[in-house]
Amino acid sequence: MAESGVLVSQVRSVKEMGSRHFVLIDAGFNDLMRPAMYGSYHHITALAGMAGISAPRRRSKPWWPGRCANPGMSLPSRRGQSRDPPAAGGSAGDYLVLHDTGAYGASMSSNYNSRPLLPEVLFDGGKARLIRRRQTIQELLALELI
Repeated sequence: MAESGVLVSQVRSVKEMGSRHFVLIDAGFNDLMRPAMYGSYHHITALAGMAGISAPRRRSKPWWPGRCANPGMSLPSRRGQSRDPPAAGGSAGDYLVLHDTGAYGASMSSNYNSRPLLPEVLFDGGKARLIRRRQTIQELLALELI
């Protein structure tokens, strides 16, 4: 199970600061806690921006996403340090696939930073099936008393 499952995230913006390249994505530690807890490494594949995720195409040039940031997330490298890109690239609208999120990716997810739980899709025999829908903001707030 450890080498199964992926987390698909969309690039929201890209920022250059001197020699540093930052990529803001729409996923966070609330969706994949393992890198924060014990520095797990997840290979990242970049897909070029597209109108729909049903027909992904890989980028024609190699592209390293650099420091992936979200509301509270920076992905560690294999040595436990933030990833720095060898070259700039990528743009808003591109998709990143974080590989090998495993059996614990979804079970360790949370509502940290008041972010709703993601939907889950099971692929079986080439067919996609929604097995958990996205949590709504109303459901997220339903347990709040004040």
